[in-house]
Formats: sequence, structure tokens, C-alpha cells
Amino acid sequence: MIKTFIHKSGKVSELRKTVNLNGKMYSGEFYTRLYEKENKSVIRQLDNNNQAIALFVPECIKVMLSESGELLWESAERPPEYEYEFEFKSSSGLFYSKNRGEFGGVLTTPKGTLRGNFIRLFEIDNKVYAIDSLKHMSIRRTCIYGFDKELKPDIVFKTKSNESMAITSLMIEKERALILVSGTIRSDNRASEERIPCSRLFEVSKDGFKKIAEFDFVFYYVYNMLLIDKKLIIGMDKAVAFADIETREVDFFTPLTIEAENDIRKVI
Repeated sequence: MIKTFIHKSGKVSELRKTVNLNGKMYSGEFYTRLYEKENKSVIRQLDNNNQAIALFVPECIKVMLSESGELLWESAERPPEYEYEFEFKSSSGLFYSKNRGEFGGVLTTPKGTLRGNFIRLFEIDNKVYAIDSLKHMSIRRTCIYGFDKELKPDIVFKTKSNESMAITSLMIEKERALILVSGTIRSDNRASEERIPCSRLFEVSKDGFKKIAEFDFVFYYVYNMLLIDKKLIIGMDKAVAFADIETREVDFFTPLTIEAENDIRKVI
């Protein structure tokens, strides 16, 4: 049982509405009291005496639909990881990817090669799409290719020079794929170093590739997502988000204990 959660699973409708707790830290005192005898994977913020004053503990949530259509949640260890070397058998032939992270990578197609950090390939309506995305330290970039019938690559999306954005979540179905890209955009004001939070949701279907929503939030440690009507439901660190793709409004709901939530608010 995760000590900071009220329950390990349940109905999303029973979660408590909250502020954005995604990616936020606990105080050193709170963490030590709960986890001092456990070897938890954390990111520490230290003071001048090398003592932990705040710690980030990833506590992911998975969302799902029951057979009756009820929205459920359960605790999850961490977001799914992408394979660094894989083969993809498409209707047009075999693709082979070897990704070496910040050191680069290559995608071999039946008609040639592309350089990049390819994390996933999929096929919708007999068209292959390849996602090149890198997230390393301060580097965040994404490039998405679509291949025509002759397997000529076409860039359908690419982050700009002032954008620091990487793939946060993928949902691939038989006739549709959803791609969530999240990060920040550098302000147009050259005298400012302001970073504007931004997430974009893309859809791939038989009608091609298109952006269907944009939100003024960064979604960290996303485990999975569902699109129901006009709502994107995101299971992520410490919360479930409901993002309206028309109004761009985002609401957050949490299974955290009130004590844990109050400690995060204190650190914020």
C-alpha cells in the first residue's frame, strides 16, 4: 500500500478535487517520517548543509474503464518505458530502430534510414508513423514522421527552436492513435527567460494527423490517458486530470491523504 494514498484503487468519481499536485515535492520531514526505513526512488532538493528539504516521490496512477463503463483508477509504479531497440513489421515492410538516447539513434526503413531517437512506430489505415523524441536533462524535442505509400518520410510535427517538448503519453488503438506532447515554450520576449507551460494533444486516424487540443499545463509522469467525448482523462503522478479539449480547462483529482496533500501545499 502506498502510504500517502487513501486507497490503492477505486472509482475516479470518489477522488477529491485538488490543485495541480503533479510532479510536486514532499518536505524532508514528511518523507523521513513515512519512508525512512525504505529505499524509495526519489529526487532530492538539498539545503546548504546537504540536508534534504524537499523530495519528489513518483506516485503514478492508471485510469481505466470498467465493463459497465465506469471510470476507475489504481496505483501504478511508474510510467511505461519505451524500448531502445525494436523491430516493427508494417504492411509496407520491416522497420528497425536503434535508439542511443542523447548519443543519437537511427531508424532503418525498407527504403532508407533516418537519424533520430525513435521511441515508437505504429500503423493507422495502412500508413506508418514514427515518433522521434528525446528527453535528457534540459533537452526536450520531438519530431513525428508519416510515411506515404512509397515510404517517403514526411514530417507532420516538429518542435520549434523555442520549444522544449517531449512525448508524455501514447494511446494506440486499431483505428486511432493519441499522442500527448508536453513541456515548455520560451517567451518571445528576448529579454525574458520565461518558460510557458504547454501540452499538445494530436490524433492520428484515417483522416491523417491533426492537433485536437492544447493546454497551459505540463503533465509529468503520465502513466496513461483516455479520451471520452470531449474530455481527456490523464492518469499521472499523484492525480488524475480531466482536460477539456474545447475550453482547455484542466481539473485535478487526487487519492492522496489530506496530510500528504497539505505537506505538498506547504512545500509549494
